[in-house]
Amino acid sequence: PWASLRVKLEQQFFAHGLHPPADIVESASFLSQITFVQQRGAVAFMARAVARHCAEQGMVAVLKLPVPVELPPVGIIRMRGREWTAVTEGLVECLRERGGRP
Repeated sequence: PWASLRVKLEQQFFAHGLHPPADIVESASFLSQITFVQQRGAVAFMARAVARHCAEQGMVAVLKLPVPVELPPVGIIRMRGREWTAVTEGLVECLRERGGRP
């Protein structure tokens, strides 16, 4: 319940004098989101590129609503005491370069 995106989306409801819906399903799975949209008449908050692709396939309709949500930078979480593999180090290096961080 304290995920930063959820809190920011809920704040948008409150900013417009509304209470956020109580029937919430959170999933990072686009397939799950599409299933709920199609079978339950729900709405989903997903990446614009994914929503457009799914709309082109006729699976969803994109609602053009401004949602002024600023997301924090992406972080890296790792297990304490575990060494990174060469592949993991390479991935983190690429992510940092792309993100403009040293």
